[in-house]
Amino acid sequence: MNSKLIDALFKERVYYSVRDKVYNKEGSYLKDFVLDTEIMQDIGIPPKIIDVPVALRELTVIKKTFEEFHLPIFFMFGTCLGAIREKGFIKHDKDIDIGTYGENIDKIILAILKLRDECQFKVTKLAVDDTVISLLKDAVVIDIHLFHNCSSYWSSCNNFFQIPYHHLSELTEIDFLGIKMNVPNYVEDYLEYQYGSNWQIPVEGFYSYPNRAKRISNKIFAPILGSKVAGFISNIVSWFVKKLQNFRRKFR
Repeated sequence: MNSKLIDALFKERVYYSVRDKVYNKEGSYLKDFVLDTEIMQDIGIPPKIIDVPVALRELTVIKKTFEEFHLPIFFMFGTCLGAIREKGFIKHDKDIDIGTYGENIDKIILAILKLRDECQFKVTKLAVDDTVISLLKDAVVIDIHLFHNCSSYWSSCNNFFQIPYHHLSELTEIDFLGIKMNVPNYVEDYLEYQYGSNWQIPVEGFYSYPNRAKRISNKIFAPILGSKVAGFISNIVSWFVKKLQNFRRKFR
């Protein structure tokens, strides 16, 4: 397995592929990850709802460490959504999503080694394509996504996540619960791209891939076929994606 992250961070560690285990029922792309065997066995429980004071403490340490290596970091996905919409963490969120630029992978590895060896963060999960690092400390899960420049868009997770180029080519600084953090440029447009035009309306529960497929298909078909027909098609797409996930789980 040719992976800089695995070679550097899981050196002499025992790890297993998610391809062989049902790790997260919502994310089929997780088959492209490996997990530290000893650490994951010790955890033994699913992630907890974010404890805000603890999460802020860990986020501050990560930010400071990345800055020491001149590495920019920025909020992505649900953490970015919460930062803009709720001015904090989404109340049911279970992890922190951070982005950085994959071209700096050698310095990123040095920063992660410092977090692991000096700050007691545990490296629990790595993407085999060197685009995601998952850290854990004090029951706080931090997913660090390494984005690569593909000219017209930024890519992570073997192109599972594709972000339009202008959102990450520059960043915008915000105040997040007393911490200065970066978010994608034109952040409201980014959130609409990621979550649809209703991103300002809170949705209870985990944002699943069937729901994502439903929103995207509705966005595509509504202007062409009308909201009623688009809603019908979107429900079929969501049902199909859910069935596909169940089928793939059986054969991992």
